[in-house]
Amino acid sequence: MVASLVAAARTGMRRTLSAALLCLLAGLASAAHITDKLVIGLYEQPDLSDKPKRLLTSGTPIEVLEQKKGKARVRLGDGITGWIEARYVSEAKPAAMALLEAQAEIRRLKKQLEKPGMVQGTSDTRPLPSAEKTRLGLELGKARERIAELERSLADLPRLEAAVKERDALAARLEAIREALGDERKSTQTGPEERKGAERGWWLWLGAVGLLMFGFGAGVFFIKQRISRRFRGLRI
Repeated sequence: MVASLVAAARTGMRRTLSAALLCLLAGLASAAHITDKLVIGLYEQPDLSDKPKRLLTSGTPIEVLEQKKGKARVRLGDGITGWIEARYVSEAKPAAMALLEAQAEIRRLKKQLEKPGMVQGTSDTRPLPSAEKTRLGLELGKARERIAELERSLADLPRLEAAVKERDALAARLEAIREALGDERKSTQTGPEERKGAERGWWLWLGAVGLLMFGFGAGVFFIKQRISRRFRGLRI
């Protein structure tokens, strides 16, 4: 199922619309869009560590093939496949693309209303029925309402950008805390074994000193006994 990347992003729109993010089911091809981002890289490997083989701009058609560990494998319109960051993928059309489409629809309706003598699909001229005018007027009003709604969404982009930055910072902090807790658990697990080894070495050292002192004392006692017997009770 073919979808499209976000339409040409406006100057200054360099971040994602966090509300448009969607977690796709891994292993199932699905339609998607790239959220409001000027350029993203298409990589050969899912870890995105190699040099990007293509830079994807807004409006490039894609097909999402699978997802794995925050990365999405996609197929382009020319058959090229590769990996991108899945957080830039969304099923919903970003506000910039929808705004352009709504503006184009308004222009089309205005042109049709400005030429009421032309009926689409015929070469003859005749007055445009009032019902058709009413329908076009209603569509024009809906398109204008949609534009106003989308422009409000675009006005919220700075706030959404700040929210995305805060989210990324919190995610990084959480990951650091998890790593620290993991290191502490490892230290706690290995600590008793290391302490047991140290205590075992300490007791062996004490035992060796004790045996040495015992041997020295026994030797002195043995020599004293021999001297005492040799010199008939003489004490040293």
